Amino acid sequence: VDVLMGSFTKAFGSIGGFITANNTIIDYMRITARSYIFSDPIPPAIVYGLITTLSIINEGNDLRRKVSENAERLREGLKRCGFKVLGNKTPIVPLFIGNEKKAIQFADELHSKGILAPCVRRPAVLEGKERIRFSVMATHSFEQIDKLLNICSEVGKKMQMI
Repeated sequence: VDVLMGSFTKAFGSIGGFITANNTIIDYMRITARSYIFSDPIPPAIVYGLITTLSIINEGNDLRRKVSENAERLREGLKRCGFKVLGNKTPIVPLFIGNEKKAIQFADELHSKGILAPCVRRPAVLEGKERIRFSVMATHSFEQIDKLLNICSEVGKKMQMI
């Protein structure tokens, strides 16, 4: 591999990115890359935050375990309620709705009860594949997840989905 590129956005929760390569390639990029020439470097405070993030990632086994437990609790709880859940083994838990209007209404009902869970619809997914996207965190408590499950059950029954 001659060049390795990475982003600091989603997984790191920051901005910017990086490129690693040998000195010849880096010198060439420094001279010719418009994005390098016409942009500012990452501010020092962001770099410090990224270094801290790397430390958290390196030492984060407990956080990874907890987020997996939380996602599994939500995923299995939604299935027990009678919902169809897509995917597995990630902290993103997609609740399949399959109808744009219902997905929008479901997301609005959740929002009115203090839950932020966006509706995913066209063009992000094909028509008929609409869903609600729950993003689970390690800092969520089981009580919070159980509250979400109760609210989803309530909304699902109100909308005659379960």
